[in-house]
Amino acid sequence: VEKILPPPLVPVGDPVDVDCSGYIAVEHQFSDLWIAGRDNEREFVAQGNVIYLNQGRNQGIQPGSEWRVVRKARPVTHPDTGDVLGAYIRRMGKVRVIAVQENTSTGLITESCEDMMVNDELVPWADIPIPRRRSMPQFDRYDTSPSGGDQGYIVAFKDDDNSLGWERRGDMGVNVVGAGHVVYVDLGGETGIEPGDVMTVFRAHANADLPRQNLGQAVVLTVEDGTSTVKLTNTVVEIFPGDRVEII
Repeated sequence: VEKILPPPLVPVGDPVDVDCSGYIAVEHQFSDLWIAGRDNEREFVAQGNVIYLNQGRNQGIQPGSEWRVVRKARPVTHPDTGDVLGAYIRRMGKVRVIAVQENTSTGLITESCEDMMVNDELVPWADIPIPRRRSMPQFDRYDTSPSGGDQGYIVAFKDDDNSLGWERRGDMGVNVVGAGHVVYVDLGGETGIEPGDVMTVFRAHANADLPRQNLGQAVVLTVEDGTSTVKLTNTVVEIFPGDRVEII
């Protein structure tokens, strides 16, 4: 009898989805290590540029150590309640220390998602695992019955140009994204949500007698306190902050 093997586990995202997105921090404490200078006259630096850090041998910085560059962006407010959920922390790239001085060190930017600048923070580098799944649940746009899983809201989009995905349409500013984009939802670790979990994205009608509108599917990349980072895998219309999610 021929043995049928299960489908292989496949990553639900790629390194850019996690290393070049970010997360919402309820409380953010500024790092003791930051970019103190640069090896050229440019205001911004990126991959291949040399930078200087504010700590060195006396503070325990080791040659060859790798660090993640982060930047605190604007506060994130809940689109429904108006409550402040925390600060958006942008992941900017990776730095490797190439020389250490007494109280400073020299670093090489080995990966950059966007330009870095003086005072950007550094935290120890740690690989972020990308969840894997064998398959995604089938999406039925017109099956509007609740799954019974936790429900929440899309509260922000990946920070593009310091604006969390702000785009201009005519005279109005409109936040819109679709499949392939990274978004943030107000379901965190306290709900039991885990990386790799799948969500239905939906929108409730103003008329409560009408069924909700299923907009697409998303998969959880990382989980934080109070929020999670999620990738939209399938959408049938544009997605806005305030659209709802439900764990399948």
